[in-house]
Amino acid sequence: MDPTLSYLSPGDSCALVARIQNHLVDDMYECIGISPSQTFVLRSSFELKFGIHTFYQLRVLSQDPPCLGFQADSAYYPHRDLPSFEKVAIFDICGGMGGFTMGSEPAGIEILVFLDSNALACEVLKANFKVPVIHGSVMDPLCIQELHAMKTDAYLQVTGGFPCQPYSR
Repeated sequence: MDPTLSYLSPGDSCALVARIQNHLVDDMYECIGISPSQTFVLRSSFELKFGIHTFYQLRVLSQDPPCLGFQADSAYYPHRDLPSFEKVAIFDICGGMGGFTMGSEPAGIEILVFLDSNALACEVLKANFKVPVIHGSVMDPLCIQELHAMKTDAYLQVTGGFPCQPYSR
């Protein structure tokens, strides 16, 4: 669930999924947040297409009415219709030693990236696989933004490891 904009203050940054509904004037767009449903205005110096987009690092410009804008580190990704179901790709989150990947690759599933917060696990993944490894947290919006940039036209599956007892803390 995305942040409720009424709880944010001007100057705060946020990430959210929204539908661009209408081009109001010059650089202003009417948007509706997906979850929770909330309306806001988005200011953009470049033209945006109607439809659903994921936005990262938007800045709250005002509260009444809610207005967001792009800043230097902002990014957005339009949601796209996928072609017929032909291939699956995986984001392996909390991948540990890569167990899900070892079982998925023989089935022809493409592994796009690993994300793990444990430095030692990242070193193991880098040594054993040829895909990018991000050392970071699923709680970090910048890590999620980096993952999003790696999406392909395949159907995306996110696999998540579980603690390896009794070794995890």
